[in-house]
Amino acid sequence: SYGSRPVINGRTVYAEGGAWDIATGQQQPFGLKRSYGCGVLACGRDLMVFRSATLGYFDLQVQENVESFGGMRPGCWINAIPAGGLVLVDFGGMGSGRPAGDVAYLLSETIPPGPGARDTFLRLCREYHVALVAAGVDDHPLDEFLEDCDIVLALQAYRTVLIEGAYEADYGGDSLAHLWGPRIGSLLCKEPPDG
Repeated sequence: SYGSRPVINGRTVYAEGGAWDIATGQQQPFGLKRSYGCGVLACGRDLMVFRSATLGYFDLQVQENVESFGGMRPGCWINAIPAGGLVLVDFGGMGSGRPAGDVAYLLSETIPPGPGARDTFLRLCREYHVALVAAGVDDHPLDEFLEDCDIVLALQAYRTVLIEGAYEADYGGDSLAHLWGPRIGSLLCKEPPDG
């Protein structure tokens, strides 16, 4: 019995619930335990990625713990793919229902928290908007676009609290809100409050 579609990686078939040698059928060691997730597993040679409250990953060589990559929330289908030493995430997989949702979500994943994060976020949002206008998108003014970006950040903060309150997950002894809060706070405020 398994809880996800299987994936073949080299000589091993992996599925949530076990791993088996493809030639012999012998069960292989596989310690994957994700907090929850509707998405399927995707493998590179040494790394498995999946939805586990956020973007979860599992080192297939070490096989110790599921790790979490911040507040990125993959979709329920394969939209995070480990390939060539990178993890590629489909741009349209984050959807919030806001026109600038994917942009704000993905930028929030890439800008480190701290001084200057808000300025960097706004600069990149403005540059993206300029590119949209240059491509012919003229029905979403900059002020609305930036407001949508801030709304998406606020939704991320809200989701982080909801996820933490509703699901048990191991984030290396930290809480999801503690890990993700400073990042979102740095993007929403020029000088986020301490603590």
